[in-house]
Amino acid sequence: MPDTFDLKDTFSQWLKHWWKIATISVIIGLLGLGASFILQPKYEAEVVFSTSIDQDQLDFSNLIDQFGKPLTLSQYDVDLILDSFNASLLQVKSSAFETANTLDPNLDYDRFDNNLLIERHHFNWYLHFRHPDPTIAQSVVNFWAKASLAQFEELQASGRIAPYLSVEISALADLPIKPIYHNRINLTVAGALIGFSLGLLGIDFMGRYTDFKPKEI
Repeated sequence: MPDTFDLKDTFSQWLKHWWKIATISVIIGLLGLGASFILQPKYEAEVVFSTSIDQDQLDFSNLIDQFGKPLTLSQYDVDLILDSFNASLLQVKSSAFETANTLDPNLDYDRFDNNLLIERHHFNWYLHFRHPDPTIAQSVVNFWAKASLAQFEELQASGRIAPYLSVEISALADLPIKPIYHNRINLTVAGALIGFSLGLLGIDFMGRYTDFKPKEI
């Protein structure tokens, strides 16, 4: 094979030595999997909020939509109403970080942000926080939940959130017992991809400078 790149010859070499490429991918993928067990595990604490909409406070009597049917809340309207609670969660995020930083002075904002998750499924909001110390994970997420609910009630009292939305904490976080390994799949896949790339480069190098190198006379 010449020193210059030839796609046809290179692809032929890859197909010929596919098992070597696959073997390297598997080996480095397993190394990534092993690394996930060595890295410090984290514990995830979760708080669940339940929400509801009091439609008795919505007076749609004698109102019709563009199709002439009685006016009701659309799914889009419901989502907008329920998503307004997210503002309360975000407004006290900085206070939650201060609490987390007090408990763990080595925790910076980027690591704090990368280890939290706010999500909504139907009428429930979920607040997650991960930390190597389970007591810190529990303390931070429970503080954040209570502060968010207080912020929500304040915004609702001031008229900035509709009065027909109700939010309550249905489950504060218990102390997490079992660690989680969020990076396990990522590290395994990354290792396999790196191994695959190294395999391709290695076979290409061998094809250029080893297998087809002219014998010296």
